[in-house]
Amino acid sequence: MGVFIVTASSFATKLAPPGHQASALATVAMGFSASLVLGVPIGRFVSASYDWTIIFWAIALLGVIAILLL
Repeated sequence: MGVFIVTASSFATKLAPPGHQASALATVAMGFSASLVLGVPIGRFVSASYDWTIIFWAIALLGVIAILLL
């Protein structure tokens, strides 16, 4: 997770137009924080509701759908 944050922050500041690097960095930080605040409770609910094999098959299905869409 740490490598992702560093890489995303680096790319955000390099891709942002001059004068907007701080805003791009703030967007990355906000996205990471929101994913933790929303993702952890949702993940706990899903893991308590379903067996782990169903969860893995659902993730695999979502991955295949994403590949087909790309």
